Amino acid sequence: MAGVSHFFAAAALAASPISALAAQNAASSTEDLSQIADSKCAPLLDAGGSKGIKFGKDSKKTGLFGAVVGAAAGAFIAARKSKDKDKTGDIAQGVAIGAAAGGAIGVGIGQIAENRRAAFESESAYLDCEISYAEQELAEREEQTLAAEQDLAEAKAEADDLRARIAANEAKNKELKKLRKRWKKKIEKYDADLAAWQEQIDYLDLLAKREASTSSDSVKALAKRRQALAAKKGELQDRYNRLAFVRDEFVVQSNALQKI
Repeated sequence: MAGVSHFFAAAALAASPISALAAQNAASSTEDLSQIADSKCAPLLDAGGSKGIKFGKDSKKTGLFGAVVGAAAGAFIAARKSKDKDKTGDIAQGVAIGAAAGGAIGVGIGQIAENRRAAFESESAYLDCEISYAEQELAEREEQTLAAEQDLAEAKAEADDLRARIAANEAKNKELKKLRKRWKKKIEKYDADLAAWQEQIDYLDLLAKREASTSSDSVKALAKRRQALAAKKGELQDRYNRLAFVRDEFVVQSNALQKI
């Protein structure tokens, strides 16, 4: 793909099938979320805020959940920043620091589930609504993932064009620094998104393993719903992995620009 200015990049994104699908998913997600708000699942949104749980923004964690998320984040960061070949020492340290920090913050995510559950007469009704809510979240995450993949494709094209213009003496190396600076902000945004998505994954995992203290629902009915939540967790994990690939590829591309 030849030179890509901001204008043509925007035009290409608007015209692309990926962008169209992302926009369609976004509209569907908004519409479905509105339907939930007007349905029997409305208490779920009320219990989690007007738009449900805002993972990574206003959900607070302590104890085991905070320690687990903190440990994962510590390992994630340590693995990327480590200069050791096998990284194991730095990862272990990152796990310890992250677990200690994560265990010190906010309200357990299990309490969030209990607060949301309290709005429903039965465990089945509650889990049905959590499944519906997860479906809307998945649609939104798919939109974000598609946009990120499109963003990466355009970024690579822009970098190739800049390299060619520098080789032809039509651009200066300082433009590479500007591009890397913009990419750094993107990477930071993806890091924040991944942290929030990991919280959602952990929340769905908690729901899939949740054991109601008392319930009039049949064991099979509850098992079926937990299996559905486990499946949603898997779908979200897939989107997480795709976004993580985009994030890591931006780092690779940025490092390559530094060597020019």
